[in-house]
Amino acid sequence: MDANRIFDTVSNLARNALVDEVTATPKPGLVDSDNSGAHDDMDINTFLKSADALFPYFYKFCEYGYNTADMSESDSLPEARLIGIEAEKAMYLATHGVNTHKGIIFSVGLICMAVGRLYRLNKNINIENICETVAKTVSGICIKDYSEITDESLMSNGERIYKQYGIKGPRGEAESGFLTVRVFSYPFMKKCFEQRMDKNTAMVRTLVYLMSIVDDTNVINRGGKTMAEYVKEKSATLYNSDIEKIREFDKDLTEKRLSAGGCADLLAVTWFIYNLEQII
Repeated sequence: MDANRIFDTVSNLARNALVDEVTATPKPGLVDSDNSGAHDDMDINTFLKSADALFPYFYKFCEYGYNTADMSESDSLPEARLIGIEAEKAMYLATHGVNTHKGIIFSVGLICMAVGRLYRLNKNINIENICETVAKTVSGICIKDYSEITDESLMSNGERIYKQYGIKGPRGEAESGFLTVRVFSYPFMKKCFEQRMDKNTAMVRTLVYLMSIVDDTNVINRGGKTMAEYVKEKSATLYNSDIEKIREFDKDLTEKRLSAGGCADLLAVTWFIYNLEQII
């Protein structure tokens, strides 16, 4: 398979990961096929429009990773961030200013870059090589990015939470080579499919499993550390439950206005990497 066909396939898998994430139902507190969860400014159609708008940028990330394979991983990051900025603009245009996938542009963009680089270098496109490449690409990003902004009025929610609690969010996940995905959600999802679970159930259970272990900055921003611990503890009792019990949890978090958006992003990353290993 030539490079263009590889990049087209990977870009489609990336877009499909976003679509499959938002359509997985029920997702406690999150937008899904049933409802908008704790969100008033977005629904499933907002996410679907965003996923379509981002498709060409996932291709650009793949192509950029391929074209910069002769550079060190970390040296390729500054220009990659410019692609990310253009992708964000396309997202906001498609959603009329709603942030649906800003975190995913960062995470999935890095994975697409890694795939392009690995293909150029004739290396196996598997979870280990992908995650190692991502970690090298963003090495030192947390210290650099979080130390540059000192004015609290200019900080994002994630930056404020890092300053207060030391929780690194999506940057930290990427810098660790998606440790949470490698060690927890990917093996969990793989086991679900080995048990012949249908896709929706496997994805919902993987999400709730992630919610039981991740310090989600979106939950902390909305409810503080106390409610974040509540979400983790409740999720730990539910990730192997049937869909109806998880649907009750959806109502609970929707009423509490809590949304584990970081976990939703990690679900999409997990599903994307799982499919890359199956298809590429």
